[in-house]
Amino acid sequence: MHEGHGTIRLGIVGLEFEGKHGVFEEERQIGNRFRLDVNIDADVGGSLSSDELADSIDYREMAKIIDTVSRRRHYRLIESFAAAIVDELLRRLPRACTIRLHLAKLCPPGLPPGTETFVQITRSRE
Repeated sequence: MHEGHGTIRLGIVGLEFEGKHGVFEEERQIGNRFRLDVNIDADVGGSLSSDELADSIDYREMAKIIDTVSRRRHYRLIESFAAAIVDELLRRLPRACTIRLHLAKLCPPGLPPGTETFVQITRSRE
């Protein structure tokens, strides 16, 4: 039987968390709710036959990296916050080849209730 190796897409959908990011001082003091989807094209094909986490990417590690970036500093723009997350994921997950991130700010100030703003970023390892 041929072992499946190569790039596999995996990710997290709907990760919600709080962060003190935003243009307005109130946002950086009180915080906002965010929701994140991340898709990673990764060289984890060996995990298909090995069934070992060591041959894949640990979703808990992905979530921990995102939390670390969120707590490290307060970003004014959702764009720079999302870019910092993608850069850190690429840096800390050597099996990751391409990362697609969708980051939404839930109920941002100045917009009607239920509104979300978002940014999408795609970056590949050089």
